[in-house]
Amino acid sequence: MGILSRERESAVLGDAWPLAARAAAGLVSPGGAPMVERAAEGAGLDRNSRVVELDAGFGTAARTVLAHEPRAWTGVDEDPLAVEHLRRVAGTAGDAVGAPASSTGLDDDCASIVFLDGVLCMRDDDSVAEVLAEAARLLRSSGRLAIIDIVPGHGGERELQALSQAGVTARGVARLRDLVTQAGLVAVGSTEGPLRFPHPTDLARAAGPKMAMKLARGASDERVRRAATVVRQAIENAAPHVRAGLVVAERPLVMGLLRPR
Repeated sequence: MGILSRERESAVLGDAWPLAARAAAGLVSPGGAPMVERAAEGAGLDRNSRVVELDAGFGTAARTVLAHEPRAWTGVDEDPLAVEHLRRVAGTAGDAVGAPASSTGLDDDCASIVFLDGVLCMRDDDSVAEVLAEAARLLRSSGRLAIIDIVPGHGGERELQALSQAGVTARGVARLRDLVTQAGLVAVGSTEGPLRFPHPTDLARAAGPKMAMKLARGASDERVRRAATVVRQAIENAAPHVRAGLVVAERPLVMGLLRPR
């Protein structure tokens, strides 16, 4: 199967991939639970934290975050099926709202931590800037943004190009740090680790029978299935040459003014 052009894929699915497509492509939590734990530590997650997770999707990061018993957790996703799933994952410990990651409708300064787990790689730079601006708006002063995403490793120029043509951009950690700086935040730390995308069958098993059936119905749409298959294939081919990257950034006391380092 040939690679879909970015224009073709954007026309089919846009920036906000439905949950069924994300699950079928395996575009869920690129660093797995270990990287989410490192992000939680870097962001200072504790029981007093008020956490917002944008494009929370399958709830993979949410399970790890909620195990720390934060004061509040809100998952945001545009897909109604994802919102339904996230509410079930959170139970009484949190809530989920249906909204785009770039325009959540949540209050200013409502979060001490914002998580972006595997969100930016499926967006172009303009869309990334919108999401980061929203994250900055949600953060209170000294609040922290934790970004986990796909980053390039060594070699594999052809595979990385094919990945980009499939609509997945592996930005380097340095580029992610630049983007958060442009959003008015201060990058305070970064690291890399192995890529740990789960297999779609493992995701379906974790979802439970009812949700797995709904995901299967959603993925049966020919355009969704084709796009997800192309992306999955591109990710598998590029896997030896990509890693999971983590960037933690802080909102300064006054937006636009960098703290002394």
